[in-house]
Amino acid sequence: MELVRTKLDPPLSTGDLLVRPGLLQKLQDAVHARLTLLQSPAGYGKTSLLKQWFHALRDSRSHVGWLSVDAADRDPARLLAYLSAAVSPAGVPAAHSQPLYLFIDDIHLLAAAPLAALCQFIDHSPSSLHFIVASRFIPDMPLARMRARGQLLELGVDELKFTPVETQRVVANITDHELTESELAMLQARTEGWITGIKLASAMLTKDVTAARMLAGFTGNRRAVSDFFAEEVLAALPREICEFLLQTSVLERLCPALCNAVTGRENGRQVLNYIEQSGLFVIPLDDERNWYRYHPLFAEFLHRRRLDEHAGTDRELHLSASRWFWTQESPVEAIDHALQGADPQRAADLLEQRSEDMTYTGKLQLVCQLAARIPDEILHRCPRTLLCCAWMLTLNLRLDEVRRILEIVKSVLLAHESAQDLPADELRSLKYLLLHREMVLAVAEDDAARVEQQCRHLLEAFPEQRHPYLVGTINAQLLYALREQYQLADLDRLTATAQGILARSCYSFASIALQASVGPSLFFAGRSDAALRALEKGLSESMRFGEPNSPLAALPALPMSEVLYERNDLDRAEELLAASLPCANELGFVDHLMPGYITSARIKHARGDLTGAQQILDEGMGVAMARRLERLRLAIVAERVKFLLQDGHPEQAVRFARSAGIPQSCEHLLPKRGVTTGDEWRAAAWFRIALSEGRMQEALSVGKHWRNFCAARGAIRSLIRWDLLLAQALFIGTDVRAAQRALREAIAHGAASRAIRSFIDEGSIIRTLLASTYEADLDVMHPTDAFAAELLETFNALSKRKHSLYAVPNRGAPEGLYGKLSVKEREILALVSTGMRNREVATKLGMTEGSVKWYMQQVYDKVGTRRRLQAVERARQFGVIA
Repeated sequence: MELVRTKLDPPLSTGDLLVRPGLLQKLQDAVHARLTLLQSPAGYGKTSLLKQWFHALRDSRSHVGWLSVDAADRDPARLLAYLSAAVSPAGVPAAHSQPLYLFIDDIHLLAAAPLAALCQFIDHSPSSLHFIVASRFIPDMPLARMRARGQLLELGVDELKFTPVETQRVVANITDHELTESELAMLQARTEGWITGIKLASAMLTKDVTAARMLAGFTGNRRAVSDFFAEEVLAALPREICEFLLQTSVLERLCPALCNAVTGRENGRQVLNYIEQSGLFVIPLDDERNWYRYHPLFAEFLHRRRLDEHAGTDRELHLSASRWFWTQESPVEAIDHALQGADPQRAADLLEQRSEDMTYTGKLQLVCQLAARIPDEILHRCPRTLLCCAWMLTLNLRLDEVRRILEIVKSVLLAHESAQDLPADELRSLKYLLLHREMVLAVAEDDAARVEQQCRHLLEAFPEQRHPYLVGTINAQLLYALREQYQLADLDRLTATAQGILARSCYSFASIALQASVGPSLFFAGRSDAALRALEKGLSESMRFGEPNSPLAALPALPMSEVLYERNDLDRAEELLAASLPCANELGFVDHLMPGYITSARIKHARGDLTGAQQILDEGMGVAMARRLERLRLAIVAERVKFLLQDGHPEQAVRFARSAGIPQSCEHLLPKRGVTTGDEWRAAAWFRIALSEGRMQEALSVGKHWRNFCAARGAIRSLIRWDLLLAQALFIGTDVRAAQRALREAIAHGAASRAIRSFIDEGSIIRTLLASTYEADLDVMHPTDAFAAELLETFNALSKRKHSLYAVPNRGAPEGLYGKLSVKEREILALVSTGMRNREVATKLGMTEGSVKWYMQQVYDKVGTRRRLQAVERARQFGVIA
């Protein structure tokens, strides 16, 4: 029998083979296996890998043989002759104990008889003979038996597809282009590591074609790609299989029952088995081989082929899929196929039935995406869907659009009420949902009083509406509304009620927003440990529904960053902010935005990045002004005033405060009925300005009113703030004993809530007071004293890095409030105290007038005032000058 000798050598390469170290390592496993099977669709590089392995073994002086089979090998005897010839050139008799590796390519071309002969040949060969074969589909061989004996090594698509690094190397070998990271990711996604697709895409890259243009047009419809699929895949398939492929290509995923529904046949399982075994571009999605999908390029090719050969069939195919998915409780796919099938009315009807359930299970954004594909004239007759969209838009703070949608829903409900074409309970349920969305809108507008009123109305006027998701959100928002109005008496009851309702339901998704509301309320009451537990629970729950840096995770993460910062865990707070602040505007209210911007600015300021802190505040102010969020605006104003004063810019602080609407008079700043935390931020900003201007009595009056108000309401965080502000005012006013009493109260509350940064961020006056109040006689066994000692240690650690801001008094040396005065500063201040002007001082000391002004600025910073006479007086009080 005359043999074709070229079949006994590996085919010649048209170019250099890309070395794949990862797969070359797999050769170590192959040399110990009885049979190694490489199985994948056409174009995945099976032959190239076989050749690399063949040459690697031969170069290592191992004995190797090669056989490329083809469709002509139909006679078992002929195949056995080729097998014998493939072994013989290796120079080792088959019965020899030295290993021999026989490579056989394209065994999928063998008919049943020669394949059976190959199996017998393998069975009767000595153990020293190892077979390494490649096939487009799973061959009819006793694989299960060999697998059970540990004699089989299998490599499939997952192992053969090219990694991003390998893809970049392929592109570089074919063209001069170097893909960017995003371009490489796009090419990888389009080809899914299919080397033939990668090569075809690379060939499209020329000097006149950018990677972006190429990738935008690289689909399964490109001629080179479609010709490959037509010639290498479809041409060899029976007509019935081709029809099945074309009909089911409308599906993103397919299973036997779904295929039956779309094709109208009952052989879906058999055909899918055939397709998979035939090595087509179908990818199993589960271990049970029940769900599959087509390779994206292959799916695009089939779609175009279907349009060319069966124009007009898409609609019924999609609607058949829609009906099947609906019966399988898969509403998203059912609605999507209805839309693709050009039946928006069916899609709208289905979405109206399931929009609420989808919302309560974390698919609100998906509801809105589907709704956006439905024409307005149809969608505007779907109140439940509209109300879900209004909720999403509210979370995105697109409030004008929300108001428009709510007006549309009101009109729809009024029309139904007039026509009496809805059951009474259905109409009442829709009214309840409308009121709920109006309440959520009030939350977004940060109108605490209106939120409280609406929440109580929903709970009292609709007792029959007990959906756990909605009732849980109502209680959570009532919690926010009461906290913003300093009404904390029901904090524990509302928290327990809301958490209990959701715990007994299956709507764990709602727990994320609930914990994001509970956490700030507990923190406001000074219970930072409980607040941190609640927020950590919410963050953990969010990981089940999204990524760590998702808008959903930002809901608990942003308020958690504030708690962590207060406890002086700046690194972890910064880590949360880095992941969450960029997406803060996508989902959330003021309770989430405010701690994000304020805490981020505080961290930057604490680390000495003054410019970065101001930039963050500018960004937050932009959001506040664009969205008309007054509480956020006032918080940023108060923070900026504090920064400017601490950084030695009192005049600039005053100008900014006035431009931001902080009044000169304290007439309307005292806490009264209806007061909110926004009013407190305004009062705090005013207090600092008044203190810098020397209006001591006015400042003390406002501060004491707020301190007493917060103490009576149990607002511990605010109480600590006002105690610290009062302590500074009293100290500057030389009432040191009263200042120490205020500080001790702040310490007592701060110890329980771990409010470290509230003290540290106030700077040197608090440090000086701490030292004079506690340093001489600290009982570190007492929790309060231990906290004071911790604060002193923190101040001391910071002073080593930032002496000018956190100066530690040096006993017996001349000192100001914010640091020791230098010899030159004391000399200049002594001359100023005699009544000399700057020009006269300059002449006396042989300096320029500008230099004297500069030194006086340093003096002002260190004695805590910008007024000349007050600076002299305080310097005398501190013993700096006579």
